[in-house]
Amino acid sequence: MIETITTESATKLLEPKISILLVKMDGCKACDFAKEHYETISNSYNNISFFQANLNDIIDLYVKYADKDNGQPKIIAPMFYVFVKEEQSDSNEHGHIGGIDGADILALQSVLGAMNG
Repeated sequence: MIETITTESATKLLEPKISILLVKMDGCKACDFAKEHYETISNSYNNISFFQANLNDIIDLYVKYADKDNGQPKIIAPMFYVFVKEEQSDSNEHGHIGGIDGADILALQSVLGAMNG
């Protein structure tokens, strides 16, 4: 099951041991493609929690974790973000450990396989 979050409900990323967040945009064909595969993949991993969000609904969180270019966040969608509870700290409140290009479904599957094992 994939749960939709917003900036206000982003604390839900703190609860599971491992969370994956798909950031997408309306009208984005690559985002639709990623979401379709994300839904299929999410059914294969019971110990990982899957979330999705529209970029506009979590812009503050996105800016915090997005790759930067001259200090400005790069707007890339779709994008997968990985959060691990054990990595949470004062300087990393959500336990963010990295991002994966949303067009690279194989990279996501590889990361999930490694985390699941």
